[in-house]
Amino acid sequence: MIQLNVLPEFFTNYEATKLHIDNPYLLNSLIYATLLLVTLVTLKKKKSTFLDFSQTEQLRGLAMLFVVIGHFWHHVCNENGPFFAFGDYSVTLFLLLSGYGLMSSHMTRQITAREFFLKRVRKIFIPYWLVTIGIIIADYVLLQRYYHVNELLLTFAGINLSKTLRYLDYARWFITLLLVEYLVFFLFTKLWKPLVATSALFFFSLVLILLRHYELFPIGARHQLIAFPLGCLMAAVGPIKWWKKVCIPQQITIITLVSLVMFSFYLIDLKPIGNGFIEKTLTYLHIYTLPFLFCLLSILSISLLASIGYTSQFLGLCGYLSYELYLIHGPLLIKYNPIVGNFEQGSILGGILLWLGMALGLAYTLKTGTSLCNKLLHQQT
Repeated sequence: MIQLNVLPEFFTNYEATKLHIDNPYLLNSLIYATLLLVTLVTLKKKKSTFLDFSQTEQLRGLAMLFVVIGHFWHHVCNENGPFFAFGDYSVTLFLLLSGYGLMSSHMTRQITAREFFLKRVRKIFIPYWLVTIGIIIADYVLLQRYYHVNELLLTFAGINLSKTLRYLDYARWFITLLLVEYLVFFLFTKLWKPLVATSALFFFSLVLILLRHYELFPIGARHQLIAFPLGCLMAAVGPIKWWKKVCIPQQITIITLVSLVMFSFYLIDLKPIGNGFIEKTLTYLHIYTLPFLFCLLSILSISLLASIGYTSQFLGLCGYLSYELYLIHGPLLIKYNPIVGNFEQGSILGGILLWLGMALGLAYTLKTGTSLCNKLLHQQT
């Protein structure tokens, strides 16, 4: 039997001591190249339509991979790899897809309040609670860290606003924001038709941005706070019909142009040189343009694959497990990493890929466990 005081020797904590990477640009390029190769190798002939379930699943998988890479550079390493901000933009993509999916479902079939909240409990809270229990136990055993009962009650309720709970999981704030968006969505769609409800959601997002400015709602970047209603708007007005009529060479041209515009914005470092109207306007334009250009580029790229007649099984798998992977990746990557720290500089890429494989396996186990819990609850009710 493994003694508890020996367990920490098998894990690496990157909260205080960060990993040094000799050549972050090379490593990040190799990570992206490897994931692109796996994506292309796992392509499968399959028909899909613009932003249908297959495409949104692949987009969630793509976003989740960028989130993991972004958190690797931001929380694990001393150095920031190139384009690590894509992880931040991917959260915007997650929220946009959530709004799109929820509004699309709402316009197809009206559900009761009981059905809506039961679905949220089964899909969001059950895996969230299972992971929360696991983190609390792991923190106590591996880090000798414990939390006040008030903090635990808040996090079990999905309220992760305090600084203390950031040490439970640095990525958990997203769940709080998602739950707020879901609750407000339900209320607004019960009161108004889709377009009016979407307008109200945009207004609510502006209120959140104002509260964020005064640190009364201290989570989410400004572009992330308007992503959910933007996704709802995309569903309310319908898919981009003209894109379906564009031939493949023209699609490639449009994607190339979007890429050039996005990377031009990305490479321009807009440091404020004054407090004038023009300077502030350019700064805000920079802040809001990049994330949504990233979202547009991702959506059009996956759609281009579909136009050619392919889907990526790898991205689809990552999308299928995206929520579970999001729940477990932070603590497993940052607080008690069992793999990456055991690899030398020359083989760190292998460590990252091995960690990702392990994380996907655990995410699948969590999803299976969640399904089992839901079946048991269904039998009880």
